[in-house]
Amino acid sequence: MVVPVDARASWRSVQRRAKWWEEWWPANEPSRPTTRNRKLSAWTVHIQPKWGKRKLNSLTYLELQTWVAKELKGYATQTKVLELLKMMLRHAVRDQRIPFNPAADVTKTASPPVRHPDDLTPPTEEQYTEIRKHIPVWWQPVTDFLENTGLRWGETAGTRRIFLDLEADTVKVWSSTTAARCAARASRRRRPASAPSRSR
Repeated sequence: MVVPVDARASWRSVQRRAKWWEEWWPANEPSRPTTRNRKLSAWTVHIQPKWGKRKLNSLTYLELQTWVAKELKGYATQTKVLELLKMMLRHAVRDQRIPFNPAADVTKTASPPVRHPDDLTPPTEEQYTEIRKHIPVWWQPVTDFLENTGLRWGETAGTRRIFLDLEADTVKVWSSTTAARCAARASRRRRPASAPSRSR
């Protein structure tokens, strides 16, 4: 006998959220430490205490949306928690544990942080000259390189001698280093290695 998908989902959805996590996490645990720790934090601090004892098929859109609006404080927190919650429930639908994802349309209610325009604008030559006076001398070549090329910190840390073309005065941006790994970037760029018009 062929059992309809909805019937199978209804039967299996008596499983509680915490039990689903135990099955779901080993198959979806990120390899990158920072990502893994972020998801573990979202589960242990926010999702498990609130919903861990609830059955998957008992969750509703309205109570999830209310929870996000009333109990999850801050744009960053709402972002990371909703990302994990929606993924878990989306996979529960695929595995026929529930017939639909009650969190699919849940949205963030907190506003993203607004950065001051000055934070988005690089310093002028005059401003950097003043800043440079307060930088230890052994760091000045690094900050000069950052200022002249406009590279991000991770891109600078990933730079190797073979990426520098001293004759053409350029640097190829081929990799970016983070605390967890060094990964090739999808797009390769060529940037001036120095700014000849500036004198230090």
